[in-house]
Amino acid sequence: MTDTHKPVPKELAPASANTMVEQEAAVIFDVREPHEFAEEHIVGAQSLPLSVLDPKQLTPGKTAILYCGAGRRSCGVAAQLRQAGFDNVADHRGGIVGWKQAGLPTDGENPR
Repeated sequence: MTDTHKPVPKELAPASANTMVEQEAAVIFDVREPHEFAEEHIVGAQSLPLSVLDPKQLTPGKTAILYCGAGRRSCGVAAQLRQAGFDNVADHRGGIVGWKQAGLPTDGENPR
């Protein structure tokens, strides 16, 4: 049974997320584990691993855009944060996979 009272995380397409970050209206966070972040991450992203999630790392006044590999983990984290009262949280649709498919830059030890 679906609970219609739970907040639905706002989703952003890669181009929209990139524009918000470039305009300094948002900060992008990688919720994958540190070794995944080190291997490859979105340029300018900050690491906020799900295993040690600390909402204090979110930047007040800016939208926090969360991403993971393909979107499953970040969607769950965004829903949890929104339920906890963080309204400026969005999920990046498609994760780093979608970001790369859109031709946007990545960085790390093994950028592809």
